[in-house]
Amino acid sequence: MRNIRLYFPADLKIVPGIRNMIARTALTFGFSERECYQVETIVDEICNNAIEHGCSRPDAEITLEYKIEPDYLEITVKDEGGKEFNPETVRQRNELLAGNGSKSLEFLEKRGHGLFIVKRLSNSLDISVGQEGTIVRVIKKKEPEGITKTE
Repeated sequence: MRNIRLYFPADLKIVPGIRNMIARTALTFGFSERECYQVETIVDEICNNAIEHGCSRPDAEITLEYKIEPDYLEITVKDEGGKEFNPETVRQRNELLAGNGSKSLEFLEKRGHGLFIVKRLSNSLDISVGQEGTIVRVIKKKEPEGITKTE
């Protein structure tokens, strides 16, 4: 087991280096190139969301932790929750992510589909929103050799 914690400023220019580092680490620990590309996409989406939606101060900081186990990678991103959010929109989005909502994706603006992409590429997606910020936790399991996730 390897645990790594990063603190970085809320600056979109930093995200490509972070996603590349995590994907390369996953490759070193036996994830396929395809899975590493998926990891890059997951990291990109959740870090960009944290910066764009969770930080209002110019000196805001994002915390990213990742843990690599023999058969999975766990990524947790926490922002400072600096921007106001609409609890009803959060509830509706969580229902959609869980597949329990009666609404379709049409309720979302043209942007805002990143979490659905993350859910599709990962095995587990958990989002908690509170006064201290937003925490997004994602688990990406290694695919069994010879099997490709198509769901």
